[in-house]
Amino acid sequence: MKNYSDSKHGRRKGRRVGFPEFKAKHRDRLRFRYTTGAFGVASATAVKLPRIGEVRVHEHTDRLGALIGVGDARILSMSVTFRRDRWHAVIACLVRQGATVNAAQATPTATTRLAGRSKANDRASGQ
Repeated sequence: MKNYSDSKHGRRKGRRVGFPEFKAKHRDRLRFRYTTGAFGVASATAVKLPRIGEVRVHEHTDRLGALIGVGDARILSMSVTFRRDRWHAVIACLVRQGATVNAAQATPTATTRLAGRSKANDRASGQ
């Protein structure tokens, strides 16, 4: 706001600065990203999110968990986005090239769909 005010009163060099436009919550996609903290694979069917706890997932994460346990993979970040009445989590990780785990386990996945729904949608639908 200071840059706008200084520009309006001629105290700022350069091109005129316009009035700031703020993002509205209802127009922007609901999203956040974990890069630090205690987040990751909790079990074959759940991921752990800071301040939220364990959340059930639709895809198995047992292979990724096994690779992390052995030290062949490392989670870098987890992006959580609200799309189509559901929360989605994308896990970005580094996996050592040529890393293998027991063939009986599932293939690794980079995208995990969370099982939770928003409370606002539950109230709107009467659940």
